[in-house]
Amino acid sequence: MELQQYKFCHAGSRMNFAVFSDDPCHISYVKSVPIPIGYTKVELYEIEPGARTRWIVVKQVDGYKNTLKVFLRQNERFLENSMDQLSRETKKQIMQRFPTLAAQTKALMADKALGKRFGQMVKKIGKEIKKGVRRDREKKEEIALVAVDTRKTEPPFSPQRLSLI
Repeated sequence: MELQQYKFCHAGSRMNFAVFSDDPCHISYVKSVPIPIGYTKVELYEIEPGARTRWIVVKQVDGYKNTLKVFLRQNERFLENSMDQLSRETKKQIMQRFPTLAAQTKALMADKALGKRFGQMVKKIGKEIKKGVRRDREKKEEIALVAVDTRKTEPPFSPQRLSLI
């Protein structure tokens, strides 16, 4: 998405944003939106890049969740990118200019990697459980077939049984 399509929210310390860039940007108020829960209003803002701005990083805080959005200039537009997609040079500029952001980025990327690994583990365990359930079903079917195949199926009043009485 483009930077112009984004509106950034501010509602006190629990929902806010911070802007980091290589050249000053203009942050302008768009509107205030009342929230029916409680008596809070969320203020919406947009970011207008400076004439010489090449990159913008926006740190968004929503409760305990922190996210980073990175926008790079491509001609006159600012397109969203992930930190993984940035060139080494751009990452280096961001990290040198904003060392605290660098630490937060590393923490977020570590959380992302940990979350990905955790998700993979859960998926693997789920697959193993499904395989185990399938194996159990197959064994039950085999046991049931064996029970049906080995059982004598004589009617209760067969001619042989009547002759014995």
